[in-house]
Amino acid sequence: LTTNTDKSIVIPCGQKQFTVALSSNPTTGFTWVLKSYDHTLLYLVNHQYQRLNASRIGAPGVEFFHFQLKTQANGPQEGTIRLRYARVWEKPAADSHDTVVTWRYAKHASNCR
Repeated sequence: LTTNTDKSIVIPCGQKQFTVALSSNPTTGFTWVLKSYDHTLLYLVNHQYQRLNASRIGAPGVEFFHFQLKTQANGPQEGTIRLRYARVWEKPAADSHDTVVTWRYAKHASNCR
């Protein structure tokens, strides 16, 4: 999933990990901050930044948030992840941007857990 707007994703049956990828340019002082997600359903495995053009100073890139589903016998298999693109040292400003990623685990097959 690559997004700068609100998105919805479906995690295929049997897949336990997924990645949210967001366009970013930390040389401007802006970075994606994970605001909230359901810790009872997901682990944040890793958060990293990758510049798209390594030869250009100040070139934009992508921030990756890698999540893993927790094993859960009962209860919801869906949730939301809220992120904010902002300068972390400033109070929320007009030029900050929030995004919401809604995820759902697709358990269609009877043998899928």
